[in-house]
Formats: sequence, C-alpha cells, structure tokens
Amino acid sequence: MSTNAVEIRVGGLGVQIVRKDIKNLHLGVYPPNGRVRVAVPLSVSDDAVRLAVIGKLAWIRKRQAQFAAQPRQTEREMVSGESHYFLGRRYRLRVVECDGSSRVVLRNRSTLELQVNSEYGPRERGQVLRRWYLAKKPPQCLEYIIVHELTHLIEPHHNDRFVSLMDRHMPQWRSHRKALNGAPLGHADWSY
Repeated sequence: MSTNAVEIRVGGLGVQIVRKDIKNLHLGVYPPNGRVRVAVPLSVSDDAVRLAVIGKLAWIRKRQAQFAAQPRQTEREMVSGESHYFLGRRYRLRVVECDGSSRVVLRNRSTLELQVNSEYGPRERGQVLRRWYLAKKPPQCLEYIIVHELTHLIEPHHNDRFVSLMDRHMPQWRSHRKALNGAPLGHADWSY
C-alpha cells in the first residue's frame, strides 16, 4: 500500500517517489512524455533514490527519447476523410448526419462510418467512437499483452526465466511487441 508521493529533481528531471510496503526499488519511465516514477520500500531515503536514479540517467534519457520520437496522430477533428484505426487496420472516417441514436458501422475494409446527430461536434462524435471501440491495435498485439501479463503471474521480473516462458508460450512475441510499440500513439491529453 502506498503512503504518499513526493517529487524530487535529479539531473534536471522531475522524479516522482512513491513509498510502498515492498522489498525492492522499481523505476519506470511512462508515456507519453517520459514521466519518471520510482516505487521504493518505506525505509529508503530520498538520497538513496537520487543515487539510484543517477545510476540510470542514461537509460531514462534513452526511454524518454524513444517516447519523443514515436509517431503520434494529430488531434482528431472527427470529420470525414480522417484516418482512424481498428484492430490494427486503418480506416477512413465517413461522418453521416442522421436522426435517432448514434452508431458506428464498418462499411467495408476501408471505411468506418460514424452516424451521429447533426448537432454533434468533435467532442460528442469522439465520445460515440470511443464507446464503440474494442481495440485500435491488431489482435496479435493484444494477445501479446495478455500473454505477457499472464507470464508475470509465474515470473514477476523481466529476467531470463520470463524470456524463456515467453519464448515457450508465444515464440513470435518479439515481433508482436515491436508492432505494438511501433504503432503511432493516438493524440491524448494525459494527466496524472
């Protein structure tokens, strides 16, 4: 259970420290902008965290650079002609104004039809589309995520045993991870 979160500065980086009843320090760099968070045992001092972060600065900067370089979609305006993804396939949006309830229809292998009230603006159109979504990523990427997380039930760390288990249960996991991480990030306003 976490106690409180504090933020310190290390090498010009803001680092969030969360103290928990755990045994080891866990450092993470998170999308979209490379936020740095360190979960630490309750007894670990800020100075000890600072030293651990300094030792990983090169890795942290590399991860942040990867996030910065990852392609991103521009903010969606929810107008006909825009590209939207579903199950890893790109579709062109076709907005159709109609009376009655809103819905989304896959018209063919390239058109995603959004049927909405004529008074709906981009925000409301986006809400209709988000409610309809199952997934934007290809099914094999979703399968990779599930196998990855299930493997953590057996082996909690990304060590040799974890890799061996992934190799045994999903031999092509590396290519699926590459596809997942290489896809453009959707535009989103992230807040923490």
